[in-house]
Amino acid sequence: MLRQTLGGNYCQKYTTSKRNIIETEHYLLRVLNFVMEEDLPQKYMLNFSRYLNLSAGIVQNAWKYLNDSFFTSVCVSFTPEEIACGCLCIAIFEIQCEEHSNATAIATKDEFLNAISQDLSQNESVWSTRCPWKLFGVSDSRLVAVVVELVHSRFMVQELESTS
Repeated sequence: MLRQTLGGNYCQKYTTSKRNIIETEHYLLRVLNFVMEEDLPQKYMLNFSRYLNLSAGIVQNAWKYLNDSFFTSVCVSFTPEEIACGCLCIAIFEIQCEEHSNATAIATKDEFLNAISQDLSQNESVWSTRCPWKLFGVSDSRLVAVVVELVHSRFMVQELESTS
């Protein structure tokens, strides 16, 4: 009955598309040698936050960035350790800004990036005690790169939320 309603041409296109998708999935699985294990940054962020004895507010704030990272190329461009450290770094910086009442001073993405990069370069000794990412195998350059990507994605999400 359904075939008669949709017509034979539609069903043939569907069947062909379905077969092509399955063949492509099988090809990808063969290329990956059927190894489908993924190391996720959530585990690292929880371990790092426990190690650093961070407050629940910082971890919750970092978790927002971690969730946003899955909608960007961050999750394929950086290691899970780098993503976790970047999220924690941004969360620590945001909490620090709120404590010092600088939240209104950094309203745009560019202002935020300038403020965090300036803070990282000027207060390196302070940052290394609050978030010692080098202990976790994350270089300064990779941390800055992941922070930039995460901040861009977070501000894009905020812009989308404000327009809808």
